Amino acid sequence: MWLFKDRSKGISWGRDAVSGMNLWHWRHDRESDLIRLSIFPDNEKLYEEYFQLTDITTQFQGVFKKFYGSEDLRTCKNCGAVMEPPPIVS
Repeated sequence: MWLFKDRSKGISWGRDAVSGMNLWHWRHDRESDLIRLSIFPDNEKLYEEYFQLTDITTQFQGVFKKFYGSEDLRTCKNCGAVMEPPPIVS
């Protein structure tokens, strides 16, 4: 899924617009799945991890825990901005 915020390169939507898109593809055994996290507005890649997705409820949590647990991974090497962890909802 990609989330495009207002003023993203090549995107011209209204103020505070966000769009989500899911792409589905039947994965062959030799293919891996990918989570890539980027920071806006410069769309710089912060982190990516390839893996074989078998259980979305547990595997995504591990990747996000690793990413959000490290300020170094969340810091843009280009502009120095730090992606803040999402709020915890209980």
